Amino acid sequence: MPPLGTAQGVPVTLVRVDEARTTPIWLDGAVATRPYVPRPSGRAAHPHADDRDAYSEAVLHEALACIRAHHAAQPDWWACQARTLCVSSERCTNELAACVEAAEREPGSTHWAHVLHTNDGESDARIVWERGAKAHTYVLPPRSAFLLTDLLPPTRRMPHGWASVRALVHAHGGASLVVVDPPWPNLSAQRAHRHSAHGYGTVQDIYDLWRLRPALETILGPDTLLAVWVTNAPRIQRFVVDKLMPALGIVHQATWAWLKVTAPTGGALPDPVVPLDRDARHFRRPYELVLLGARTPQAVAPRHILVSVPLGHSAKPYLGRALGVQRGAIVELFARHVSGGGAPMHLSVGNEAVRGNEVRRVGM
Repeated sequence: MPPLGTAQGVPVTLVRVDEARTTPIWLDGAVATRPYVPRPSGRAAHPHADDRDAYSEAVLHEALACIRAHHAAQPDWWACQARTLCVSSERCTNELAACVEAAEREPGSTHWAHVLHTNDGESDARIVWERGAKAHTYVLPPRSAFLLTDLLPPTRRMPHGWASVRALVHAHGGASLVVVDPPWPNLSAQRAHRHSAHGYGTVQDIYDLWRLRPALETILGPDTLLAVWVTNAPRIQRFVVDKLMPALGIVHQATWAWLKVTAPTGGALPDPVVPLDRDARHFRRPYELVLLGARTPQAVAPRHILVSVPLGHSAKPYLGRALGVQRGAIVELFARHVSGGGAPMHLSVGNEAVRGNEVRRVGM
């Protein structure tokens, strides 16, 4: 979809919730139809005054005006987005992550983890994982693959199965885009993970991500675009821009934002999922940032606002179309879904890389 318009010169583009997906978006809870107002914190709060994003309230308010104008002109498009989001009647489990953990302890104990699963065809393919008496069915898009593995092994070695990733990427002319969505340190996320059915726990220290560097170096080419999702914590942004990217020979070239808005119902208007005001009550943001860089200059807008409704736990919007990727392979690390379309090959890697492709039952 072309940009809706601009907000102080920044392009604003809608992203369909089902972009590059062959299965529904499964939510563990209700669809977000109203903004979430964070509770006031008793702790001393400090605004992220040195955020590298520079997405000011004025820019976001102009973006919201573009979004609401589109909603007024095409309400059916927005209704379709809400219908695409499904609440499952099945309880989420972390069986994929548990399978990877078992395989890490005893490599070769399962054909499911540490093995590259591919669909080289031009139509969807179903793959079944039989775990005891239960069978899980997953739908892989055309020209896609996934590898279930631990991307941050505790010892100095490549992730199990990484050689097959490297071979597949090189067989398709190299990686045009590598997307990394790390489990950044986050105290509240760590507390939530203890009671969560999702397999990605957060790392203890940002420098734990340094262990990913050797694997990344094997698939980054001169023109590969590296996209790293970050939190709004300045120290994490600085780590990526000032340390991780330079260590890989990457130059930071752009910072894009994903603005999350509600799925309007009953005549309501789209709203940011968190109020735009940055008062003393909280410093949560209604957007997430992705830092873009490459070893050589790329034709990418320095700032861009992507807009969609929330896509479920830690799920991110598809970047391939917005970045115009049409060649080579798109590799997603710490992935939770296998995408399809656009590029000749999509490859997802992580301990839950195929989670979003499971066939599940819709709740009532």
